Amino acid sequence: MAYDTDFIVRLIGASELIERRGNLEDALGGLAEMAAKLLSASMCSIMLLGDEEVADGMPYEPGLRVYAHYGALPQEAYAQFTRLNEGISGHVAATAEPLLIENIARSPFMSVARHAHDRPGSLVSTPIFLNDKVIGVFNVSSPLDERVFIRRDLDLLSIFALFVGKSIHVAQLQNVLRSRLMQVALALEEKGEGRYRL
Repeated sequence: MAYDTDFIVRLIGASELIERRGNLEDALGGLAEMAAKLLSASMCSIMLLGDEEVADGMPYEPGLRVYAHYGALPQEAYAQFTRLNEGISGHVAATAEPLLIENIARSPFMSVARHAHDRPGSLVSTPIFLNDKVIGVFNVSSPLDERVFIRRDLDLLSIFALFVGKSIHVAQLQNVLRSRLMQVALALEEKGEGRYRL
């Protein structure tokens, strides 16, 4: 690989970004930018899995929402809820399989792709895993210089997404640990042992 070292540096940078920001939501925008630059693309979105009530009194339905992006994305995209098996991201989340589309205009997903009519092009999408469960999807599109994504791009994004999933897990564990330490500190303070304050 021509840029093995650069890729490893970016992986380390991704984990440091989550740790530095301390807040996962704040870090996601930086991760979207890193993924886009990794693949020399102008657009990236990170969608995370959640539940939404379909109608009053009906059960909640799992689906995806955009939580961060890099590049041009209309603000209304953040309000959209994508059900599993709906569109490209819903398909990737439901199947837990990465997807490489060389030309969206000549793919079965043409009718459901955003911006495909204005900017037909190449796209890669891969699931983000946490403990072997899909928690979100990385979408990268609009490669620079009008090139076409290849299998290697999909493999790089999949490795990046796997590493991000592990980093998200570590961030969650750190938050739990901080919360427990805070509870212990408060309990000690209530007992008059404030010298153990954290």
